[in-house]
Amino acid sequence: MNDFDELMRRHDPARDLPDVSPATRTAILDRALGASPAEERGTSVSKPRVTRRRLLSGGWKAAVAVAAGSLVVAGVTQLGPTGSASAEASQVLFLAAGAATDPPARADQWWEITSRSTVSQTYYRNNDKENAQPGDGSTYLIATARVTYEAVDGARPSWYDDKPHQILRLLDGPEIHPEPAPPYPWTTNLSPNDIEGSWQLPNQAWLAALPRDTQALRARLYADSAGRGSGKHDSAYTYAADALRTGMVPADLRAALFRVIQTIPGTTITDPKAVVDGRTGVAIGRADVFGVSDELVFDEHTGELIGERTRAERVRGGEKVQFESSYSRAVVDEIPAQIQRDAHRQKCTVEEGGAVGCVEEEGG
Repeated sequence: MNDFDELMRRHDPARDLPDVSPATRTAILDRALGASPAEERGTSVSKPRVTRRRLLSGGWKAAVAVAAGSLVVAGVTQLGPTGSASAEASQVLFLAAGAATDPPARADQWWEITSRSTVSQTYYRNNDKENAQPGDGSTYLIATARVTYEAVDGARPSWYDDKPHQILRLLDGPEIHPEPAPPYPWTTNLSPNDIEGSWQLPNQAWLAALPRDTQALRARLYADSAGRGSGKHDSAYTYAADALRTGMVPADLRAALFRVIQTIPGTTITDPKAVVDGRTGVAIGRADVFGVSDELVFDEHTGELIGERTRAERVRGGEKVQFESSYSRAVVDEIPAQIQRDAHRQKCTVEEGGAVGCVEEEGG
């Protein structure tokens, strides 16, 4: 039996401006997007062990300017007020929140979500991982791509078209010339709504239940991610990025998440001219306690989220290795006939505790 998560991983997203406080910016966005303050709405969260605090306080002068809808990033990234992202990163996220829109889609249509990534993959000679000794594996940088078809209403099983891997270069270990993974289209018998939603695998009902108010959503994010990483701020940032990379987060919730990320300490502009999949954007991110930098990349003109990057010092004596992912989404009327014909059918069941186990159907 395969774990559903393993199936998902297999074959593998203003010097001229007046002083305005981040709290004022957040309040403006809350009103513009139809969200009222949590205190007025009486919003509560499911795990109240994280104390709700208003972290956006104090004035700051932006070092970026919004001119004709473009981001002009100036100079060196400075830290913002204590307990928030830097001034420049906050400005990028402010623009991104205002730019978040969705194309019109009917319940009977499909989201076609294309993701492309470069990742590391360890291979073993003769594919004999079971009998491998420590140090036997060879790690390569590979390129992966997946097209996911997810029902707009979340009530029909998703389809996945995993493209062939491309082996780019050896990172560590002896050269063994591995065979790249072949194409693998697949589907299951479960719809997204049949599986318990999470930040990593959200469904429509789970997304709809998340608060849109900045402070309430922040409290929920920190509560759900507590104890799940190298630090509470790193974990919260990672959980937000996990949800965003699925391509399923609706515009109002994306805007709210961008406002929440504004409040995460240590979030800065890491690269004003980041290139992901041939597109140039502004990268914001943070480095965790291990020195791994996780970045979200936004279009420099529209504020649209176009991808993400991870940069780390990993193999071969501290060589810097960069991993990146890009995402695009469209609305389609149906699943391509070839994918329907060739897809491997996985029969999955939701087990106790919410885990999902799958077995490939005979002849599938």
